Amino acid sequence: MGDVVIFGASRGLGAALASGVAAPGERVWCISRTRPACLDLSDGITREWIEHDLADPDGMTKVATRLQNVDIGLFVYNAGIWESLGFEKADLGELRAIVDVNLTSLLLAARMLLPNVRRSPHARVVLISSTCGLDNEGTTSVAYAATKFAVRGTG
Repeated sequence: MGDVVIFGASRGLGAALASGVAAPGERVWCISRTRPACLDLSDGITREWIEHDLADPDGMTKVATRLQNVDIGLFVYNAGIWESLGFEKADLGELRAIVDVNLTSLLLAARMLLPNVRRSPHARVVLISSTCGLDNEGTTSVAYAATKFAVRGTG
């Protein structure tokens, strides 16, 4: 099948997927800024951590280099951040980080790792959006909603 690669694997849904999506004997690559707790599980699944802050798209080359010989059977991009104090109070740095984590790094990861995915028969790519990316959802997180709406357009 190929290895599992999960971006945003340290918390929430990403952590749950990193803990439960693979079977014993398989390998899961966890890409996240902070160390995922699932690395400590003893369940027969090999888990590798690539420490990477997705707000730094220039660092995606490090991830691609580390995975260059890995056949990817399941690619999951689950990362996402939003305005900490609402859109009107977000500064330029926070807005750029939201775009970089939620969209730019997704596009770079997909482009750089596409050859790895193509090497694995029956590979799957899962891009996690949000209900905030739906039309007229009503969120006040404008940048988050815009990037998650854009994720819908990548499929």
